[in-house]
Amino acid sequence: MRAFQRLETQLLAQRGHLFCWVPVCLGIGIGGYFALRFEPDVLVFLGLGLLLALGLILARIVRVAFAQLLVGLVLIGAGRGLQNTARRMSAVLCLDSGITGQSRGGLSILTGQAAMPCG
Repeated sequence: MRAFQRLETQLLAQRGHLFCWVPVCLGIGIGGYFALRFEPDVLVFLGLGLLLALGLILARIVRVAFAQLLVGLVLIGAGRGLQNTARRMSAVLCLDSGITGQSRGGLSILTGQAAMPCG
């Protein structure tokens, strides 16, 4: 119980100085998205959004010291969601496998099918 009180005291001492951790938490979430070996379905991210909303509600209920940790976890999840949203909204073009090309003096001439949108 004493260790719990010490942890709470240390977290409360950091209150007001944690704003610099916001981009770190978002970056951890974005890095976690890139570490995935598969592309999650949209329903997975909708579920993540619900969990994030629940985390923010819980942050209003729990003690102030531990609400800071919950908000950090919510920011990590938000980083994953932001990266997925950015990927889905970007208009990236993929070259189809039927496209061939040749290089003449630094210019590339592509022949074959046109570029197609990804995903």
